[in-house]
Amino acid sequence: AAVYLDALTLDPRSTVAAFELGETYIRLGELTEAERRLRDAIAFDERNLDARLRLAELYEGPLNQPNRAIDQYRIALGQGVNDLNQLIAIGQAALTGNTATVAIQALERALQLNPDSVTTHQLLARAYLIGNRLEAAAQAALQTLQRTANRNDPEAINARVNALLTLADIARRRNDSAAAEDYYRQVLAVDPQSIAAHIGLGELAGEQGRWGIALGYFETAVALPGGDTNATAQFWLGESLLRSGQLTRARAAYQRALELQPIYPEALLGLAQTQHALGQADAALQTVEQALRQRSNYAEAHLFHGKLLQEAGRFAEARAAYDAAIGANDRIAESFYRRALLAIRDNDYDQAIRDLNRTVTLQPNFPEAYYWLGRTYYTQGRIESAQQAIERAIALNPDYSEAIFYSGLIAEDQANVAAARDAYQTLISREPTSEWGQRARAQLERLP
Repeated sequence: AAVYLDALTLDPRSTVAAFELGETYIRLGELTEAERRLRDAIAFDERNLDARLRLAELYEGPLNQPNRAIDQYRIALGQGVNDLNQLIAIGQAALTGNTATVAIQALERALQLNPDSVTTHQLLARAYLIGNRLEAAAQAALQTLQRTANRNDPEAINARVNALLTLADIARRRNDSAAAEDYYRQVLAVDPQSIAAHIGLGELAGEQGRWGIALGYFETAVALPGGDTNATAQFWLGESLLRSGQLTRARAAYQRALELQPIYPEALLGLAQTQHALGQADAALQTVEQALRQRSNYAEAHLFHGKLLQEAGRFAEARAAYDAAIGANDRIAESFYRRALLAIRDNDYDQAIRDLNRTVTLQPNFPEAYYWLGRTYYTQGRIESAQQAIERAIALNPDYSEAIFYSGLIAEDQANVAAARDAYQTLISREPTSEWGQRARAQLERLP
């Protein structure tokens, strides 16, 4: 280090000396100083590609700043990096960071240098998938399978497995669960110990609501070599255990996932949901807030945060949480529904009607949303709109006591005594001692 410091004394803007000094500090384990010297080398000469790539590796590795690494790789690509191994390394780093444009640029350039590389073909397929270029991803994956058809060396087997996994993910994006399952099973025929294939099969089962079957796949994934240290496998094990009602085991699985991968907002949300189910409301609130610190635009976490705040009676904060959930993702019906209920509580009926109409647009088979929409219209004296909404709620759930009661009130307002009497008598015959049955009896006694 002293030699290069002397060189910088003689030439304070020596990009070579600054780069070598950065390398020296890396070997000494002084990473902050290494970063500073490498940045100096780039500042002295922006064309110093070696310094830029070394700084990117430092960010990607020990400094754990993947976004900064991607920024440096992006600039390096613009400066014309043309080494095959460096391009593949850039592509892999960009894939890890889910940065499709950088990965595609690097891997397409690598493929030009070596068109026969099956590893590059399968990595490029994954990059296209991340970039939502599904047809290009499928073609690259199929090219990989074609090129590995008669090979059984480790590189070919690994490329084949990853290409099949990519094809499975493409099938899932296209809502073709049968094709996805077939690809996962092809993976297991090549590599019976593929953790990713077992996770994929479990995810498919979970998407179909078959959480008991999903649990079996995730338990197998965790039991496979390397599964216990696979954060994704532990997370999905937690998800299936939570939905199977095995709360203590679910909590342990989420905690294990977070031990392995501390920045994991999905696992934090799952843990918060489990804590809530276990009656640990304060812990759940702290955990979901930690998830939001990790990902501020996490719509599902904002939604759950709102639920917890609402349960705690912190209604203004809950409404703000639902606002945040909608701002992050305006395609989740429950966020609008829950915000509408708070708007009703605040007598903000116009807002409630807007939110409830948005709810049933997103989720047409939502009887509770139609019920509250009908009640809100009724409160505003919009009787015909109220009738339509309440009738829809009953059509979706013929046993919906509250909706049947309000259908009677609406019929009364329309001077349709026969329809009102029929609604009240229906409730009384079904549930004579319930709250709604008793209210129906009281209304029936008032009818002429």
